[in-house]
Amino acid sequence: MRIIFILLLLLNTAFAQTPFLEWVNPNTQLRQRFSIPAYTLASEKPNGNWRDTTLTHINPEDFTGLNNNLRTRSFVLKGGKRIYITINGSQRVYAFDVTTNNLSRVDLTWNNGYNYNSAQFMRKDSLHSIGGYGFWHYNTLMTYFDSNRKEWDVITTTGKSPEAIVGGYQGFDAQQDCFYSGASELFSSKKGPFEMVFDENFYQLDLKTKNWRYLGKLNAEIPYKVNRN
Repeated sequence: MRIIFILLLLLNTAFAQTPFLEWVNPNTQLRQRFSIPAYTLASEKPNGNWRDTTLTHINPEDFTGLNNNLRTRSFVLKGGKRIYITINGSQRVYAFDVTTNNLSRVDLTWNNGYNYNSAQFMRKDSLHSIGGYGFWHYNTLMTYFDSNRKEWDVITTTGKSPEAIVGGYQGFDAQQDCFYSGASELFSSKKGPFEMVFDENFYQLDLKTKNWRYLGKLNAEIPYKVNRN
């Protein structure tokens, strides 16, 4: 039950689809959002209204190539003074400084499109991404963002990994330092052209040893084929 609770909690905080970069300020527990076309920052008020907030510095080149239909996720770093914001299907990483109200792009990557709906999480104050799909196939790659090099590096794993890591039940257990994956969606041609099927198996990745372990089949009573959350 503990693992299931963690996975459901992560899924419920997965994506926000907006024309903004959006995150939650850890000091106020209220949302902030940056408008791409206007280059303005707005902060949510306790009554639900929004007010404009002053940004200390903006480099327009950091935001070129972004459209107005973004799916973003945010991650608070240790100390709560810095937030990473990522964009679905992109390796871009933005950082918002809570104390100075400065928002900037902190990566130097250019690859896009291969990791839509990947699972992302913070491990030991390091941003990780695993799985996703793009370019007509699924991947099970695990990468982490090297803030010094400003690049994403691949983490090599061993053991039999899932065929795909996207949708379904994905989650990181910080206490056990393990990642769990199950019920991922797959397009299969076995029963017909591009029919959606779901992986009925459950896996554990020990992040200390980087080894995958098969845990068994999902409980058949879990409606993972119908209710994706």
